[in-house]
Amino acid sequence: MSSDRWFLSTLIAIHLVAVSAASVPDPRELDLVRSAAAVTPSDPIARIAAPALNAVVAALGPSEAQAYRFTAPIRALTGIYVQAGLRQKWNMFSNPVTADQYVRVAYYVTSQGAGRVRVFRELALPGQPEDRARLVHMFRDKAILNSLEALVVDRLEHPDAERFADLEPIAASFGNRFRAAYLTPYEAITRTEIWFGRAQTPPTGERLTNSHLQERWALLQRYRDGPVDVPPPITPPQLGALQGESDIVWRLEYAQNQ
Repeated sequence: MSSDRWFLSTLIAIHLVAVSAASVPDPRELDLVRSAAAVTPSDPIARIAAPALNAVVAALGPSEAQAYRFTAPIRALTGIYVQAGLRQKWNMFSNPVTADQYVRVAYYVTSQGAGRVRVFRELALPGQPEDRARLVHMFRDKAILNSLEALVVDRLEHPDAERFADLEPIAASFGNRFRAAYLTPYEAITRTEIWFGRAQTPPTGERLTNSHLQERWALLQRYRDGPVDVPPPITPPQLGALQGESDIVWRLEYAQNQ
């Protein structure tokens, strides 16, 4: 084999090792639903398959943690290379989404010479209505979800630090668009907030009623018709604050004063 082929083969091997090590999930990210074993599935196939699969999960759980510890030195060496844009998530089965997810952005707007603060909210995720067929993929939605996932991982790795820098590109992008479309030269955004909303999916075998869905969709449609002017709070909420709308629970994940 020529020296060029040896060199290319080495690069390919390093790439495969780096990607494989990065694909091993952090055990803290896994959402192994241990309570599933206590639920009797209504489906006849599930009644047979669920106990067997639960046993497999229980047996493989410790080995996954060992694999994560074993590959730690490799990730330390290849971390910069992977973070350059190669990192992929393969947790659609190990950590499935169990709630409908939403993101809204809030802007605090002040005018020159006026002491009154106005607050506007708009929906950032999803980018298309849920009650219609979505024939075009919106890469913006994927970028927002990736930022939220990076935020969760960052907070797991640094639990004692205040972390929300992963959401700054979202705040900047939507803030610039809102400023250009709606504000006059005499108005300015003085605070931006990003709220992450979750509406829990019903248990297996159950479904939301049409009236329940219509109530949620009507709420979300208010945001889609344009930024909603809402009463400003007496004091701005702190990170981690919760708000409820319909069956959506919003959590404040980002707050920055300009």
